[in-house]
Amino acid sequence: VAGYEIHMGQSASDSASAPFSVEERSRTPSEDLDGCVSADGDVLGTYIHGLFHNEGLRRAILSELAARKGLPLQLGGQVVSKEEQYDRLAALVRANLDMDLVYAIAGLERKK
Repeated sequence: VAGYEIHMGQSASDSASAPFSVEERSRTPSEDLDGCVSADGDVLGTYIHGLFHNEGLRRAILSELAARKGLPLQLGGQVVSKEEQYDRLAALVRANLDMDLVYAIAGLERKK
């Protein structure tokens, strides 16, 4: 992206338009700017790990996207853990792939 320098695990901007201000890194005070937003605001990127674990921020971003599209925000009532989501994904993969072939390609023995 024009105007940005990329470093391992950190973006540095030559402008104040970065979407995030990092106040602390590894328990050390910081004044770093992080991330990048496309000109139309539809694409957002950052190196901040776990950003979407924050429910308030997640809802704010989803609310903004829904408003832009003129749609009501419909949030599910049940919060599902990451482990439950991984289990659901694994079940979906097992149901839709030839797992014997996957194991054979990987050179693994499948335990049934």
